[in-house]
Amino acid sequence: MKEAVLIEDIGIEGNVFQGGKRQVCVCSSETRKWMSEQVDVGLCFKHFSENILTEGIPLDKLQIGDLLSVGGAKLYVNEKKPCFDDCVLRVNKRPCQLSANAFFAVVKKGGVIKLEGSVFVVSD
Repeated sequence: MKEAVLIEDIGIEGNVFQGGKRQVCVCSSETRKWMSEQVDVGLCFKHFSENILTEGIPLDKLQIGDLLSVGGAKLYVNEKKPCFDDCVLRVNKRPCQLSANAFFAVVKKGGVIKLEGSVFVVSD
């Protein structure tokens, strides 16, 4: 998909996950690469799917309450990707980049986002 329409308080037009707390999922391409290189496959690896894949943005520094500007849209970060107790990585006390570099957000301002567009953290 080369572009997507984000609708305020709804999510991505046509996406099955509309409304609620998890309207948009964002992950880093660096984390996706890390996941593909792991011998022990985490519980979420096969099922996790992001809507927006970033590159070069330190997503592990994002906090709940941060606001992202993506194209003309604004996303409010409201939840980090949780870990699960029965995940092989957690059981073996190994770090998981997915839980540190993936999060959920709600659309605070709608707009069209495009492939290879820019993502910025904004104050309001």
